[in-house]
Amino acid sequence: MNNLINCLQKIEKLLKENKKPQAEVIRKVIESKTTDRELFLSLLLGGDIWGGSGSVVDLYLNSKEEDIQLKNYIIELVKEMEINGIFYERAKEIAVALEKFILRSGVGVSAKE
Repeated sequence: MNNLINCLQKIEKLLKENKKPQAEVIRKVIESKTTDRELFLSLLLGGDIWGGSGSVVDLYLNSKEEDIQLKNYIIELVKEMEINGIFYERAKEIAVALEKFILRSGVGVSAKE
């Protein structure tokens, strides 16, 4: 679970650096991990992260490099969720789509920093 939280922290940091209000959504997910597992799962799997317009997965950041980095972190997050027994079909579909997007962009997929 620590790797999942670390991944969320990387996403939060990147969103803060880009002055995106969605960083607050990620902060709430991280904070809820220690206090309320049901709330944690609800926030982690919620529309603020995986929904449409305005959600974390729908964001574009200030530079192409940061945008690709965010997409890689999201892919990493989905992998960590699965490792921890948290399966969400929409998240998996998004991760697959992001991997394809990154490959087409010519940057390559690397969920590492």
